[in-house]
Amino acid sequence: NTAEFAMREELALKAAILAEKFAPNLSWYVDVILQLIDKAGDFVSDDIWYRVVQFVTNNEDLQAYAAAKAREYLDKPALHETMVKVSAYLLGEYGHLLAQRPSCSPKELFTIINDRLPTVSSSTVAIIISAYAKILMHTQPPDAGLQQQILAIFKKHESYIDVEIQQRAVEYFELSRKGPALADVLAEMPKFPERE
Repeated sequence: NTAEFAMREELALKAAILAEKFAPNLSWYVDVILQLIDKAGDFVSDDIWYRVVQFVTNNEDLQAYAAAKAREYLDKPALHETMVKVSAYLLGEYGHLLAQRPSCSPKELFTIINDRLPTVSSSTVAIIISAYAKILMHTQPPDAGLQQQILAIFKKHESYIDVEIQQRAVEYFELSRKGPALADVLAEMPKFPERE
């Protein structure tokens, strides 16, 4: 029933708050929140995954660790859409930090994210499209095959029913053809202001 649903969402939020407040270290916090998202996906509000993204963005030494954890979760056959969102975001922003690790080349990161694309809602498609643009930008030296795959996805989404996705696809496609402009526009996210 609806009361039970609300209680579960509130319980997930309280667990996230307690994890943040009493975390012995930041990697433990990332582990716990990603487990919470994985196990209680339907009951995890967007605020929870936004907060883990803020933590990772504001702590440079945590970025490669969080991206590696996100990569691990994408190996699971069944995954809640919230986990796809956070994983795609983290791999788009910080996947390049994993380039030397096995199964973490830009092409492999693209493939594992792209496997989820047909199964997600428009809000997640928008995050995935941005992740593709970031992967494209960070791939050095450029991989022509990967670039063609990503550009084909941008082209396909130029006529998508959701206007925001259309706009992203058109802009990323045009920016990717301009070379250095893509890096300027898609620079790493700045640190978030600290919450009190």
